[in-house]
Amino acid sequence: MARYLLREADLPVTNLLYVGGGGFAMLIPANSLKNLQEAGREVDQVFLGHHAGDLYLAIAHVPLEEPDFLPGAISSRWNELAMEHRKAKQRRFASLGEEGLERLFTPQEHGGNEEKLCQVCGREHPGTKEVKIGPDEEPVRKCPPCVSYEDLGRDLRRARFLRLDEIPAQFQQGGPPGEYEQVLAAFGMAAEVDESVPPASPGTIRSLVLALRDDAVKELHPEATVAVGRRFLVNVTPEVTQADVDCANKNEERRSLLKGLAGDPVGRIKPFDFMAARSEGIKRLGILRMDVDDMGEMFVSGFGDKATLAHIASLSFAMSLFFEGWVEKLAEDVDGGKNLVYSIYSGGDDLFFVGAWHLMPELARRIRVDLGRYAGGHPGVHASGGIVLVQQKYPLAQGAEDAGGAEEAAKSLEDKDAIAFLGRAVHWKTFGLDSNDDTVLAMKEELVRLGAPSVLLRRLVRWQLTYEDTARERRKAGIPEDKSFWGPWMWHAAYFLKRMEEAANKGGNKDLADELRELREEKLGTLQFSRNIEWIGLAARWAELLTRGVGRKEA
Repeated sequence: MARYLLREADLPVTNLLYVGGGGFAMLIPANSLKNLQEAGREVDQVFLGHHAGDLYLAIAHVPLEEPDFLPGAISSRWNELAMEHRKAKQRRFASLGEEGLERLFTPQEHGGNEEKLCQVCGREHPGTKEVKIGPDEEPVRKCPPCVSYEDLGRDLRRARFLRLDEIPAQFQQGGPPGEYEQVLAAFGMAAEVDESVPPASPGTIRSLVLALRDDAVKELHPEATVAVGRRFLVNVTPEVTQADVDCANKNEERRSLLKGLAGDPVGRIKPFDFMAARSEGIKRLGILRMDVDDMGEMFVSGFGDKATLAHIASLSFAMSLFFEGWVEKLAEDVDGGKNLVYSIYSGGDDLFFVGAWHLMPELARRIRVDLGRYAGGHPGVHASGGIVLVQQKYPLAQGAEDAGGAEEAAKSLEDKDAIAFLGRAVHWKTFGLDSNDDTVLAMKEELVRLGAPSVLLRRLVRWQLTYEDTARERRKAGIPEDKSFWGPWMWHAAYFLKRMEEAANKGGNKDLADELRELREEKLGTLQFSRNIEWIGLAARWAELLTRGVGRKEA
């Protein structure tokens, strides 16, 4: 979109300062503003015609004078631009004028025609048809736009090249929403992805061919009207493997999960319910959303009196490089070839992943750790995230909202830099970024290693709840919060663990008794327990979900 606006304003790509996450910033001469605004109006027309108001363009600008280019001066102007942009977002489609707004508020669909209602996007479309997705599945009504995006998603999973061709713009106002090719054509663009370099589209004026993999770069050769380059794209898409099929053939439940794939399932995108079935412990999907804390503030004041447009552009590029490039490597490492992690989106300064739930906390942790290293350990550069567990058939859109709510819970903590998981928000330092013993991660691993009895795990969760209730009452009474962790849960824990140890000894289970004593003395003693009570229930709940369905030791 940014490139289209630059082209319509007759400006070079070097004027683009920042792009990511659906937003961009560019430096333009004052006499190009009118052309840019006209191009923005055309964008809104296309968006309204093809996306029925779901997408819109909010353009804001601030004038710059010579002093604004001196070090430190640009910060206030950048903040002013952010404020103007927020105002523009409150005036959606205002560029279309009265005629456009009348069209916006005029009913566009038949209304109640269920046969033409797409079961994917929920919109009516005259081209909606029933699509058979598997031999044992009921057909699903899908509109042409949704089918085209699904086709694009399938093509992308193995693509090595992206070709962008500039063609004459083709947009006719009116008519139903079009497929993705028609949307791009309205902007004078054609796109093709493939394992080999795609051929040029008919009527191509000039092209940009981008390698999506490192090993594909050497196959590119620039020409008079063809520019080439490398495009980072987090494209982690799990596929059904022959090993999955062999495993499913030995398990009736998993075999039923592949019946929904017509034909040979090998090489097809792995269904969410199959990924959930392959998760450890409880069978759930995990949804992760994560982004950099206070990124806007970094742009406004992060460089202090040294801020320049060059600094801002460099920061933008650096963040894009991490989230659009390195995150893919981290996801592949965490997945470990299991094909259980699916990247929905990663770019700019945020990401959205779905996969087997037990892999999501480690993926989030690795991203936070490597972001800190990437920033040279700068204390002001960190990210917060939210993880929710959902059942296989849970609507992805609702799951995304739930994960977004968890992310907001993490960001609500003082200084942010936190993760929300299993309904609990804790700072990353507490959750576990390294080998520190006093962390949620370390305690979870210890409980899993010991095969902690389920009755103990449930008690740990209950003791944390008791602590939280007591702490809440103490705050209401005005008692200093630093003393609120001293309470009955401490001696209850000591008594309960000792009784479990004695019961194990009497039952002849000396190994379990020794492990319980070690746990009591080294991890859950009075001092350690009082220090860790705020998060010990989270570690226990995590361990319980990981070991659900797995044989555990009983006292």
